[in-house]
Amino acid sequence: MSIKIVDVTEEDTITCNVCNCTFDTNEITTDDFYFAWDNIVSTDCCRSCSEKLSKWKYIVWVGGVDDYYTTYERAKKHYDEWVAKGYDDVIIEEIGK
Repeated sequence: MSIKIVDVTEEDTITCNVCNCTFDTNEITTDDFYFAWDNIVSTDCCRSCSEKLSKWKYIVWVGGVDDYYTTYERAKKHYDEWVAKGYDDVIIEEIGK
């Protein structure tokens, strides 16, 4: 679930550390901007830049909960494990395609 950036920072604007674009925190959400402390990217950046920087290539979603993977093989292994446990709401998403 995305939330407005203004709800996680006290700043009025936020700047991507890669492309240097500035965004109004009232107009963007956590789907539009990534923070390094999320451990998805190495520096605070916008969605466009994050797709270029992210070490994560796949997400396995289990009932709306996300887990990130660097290889398809590992993502598929964990996907299969969740399905074997009886979960039917399991999805593999490729990031940045």
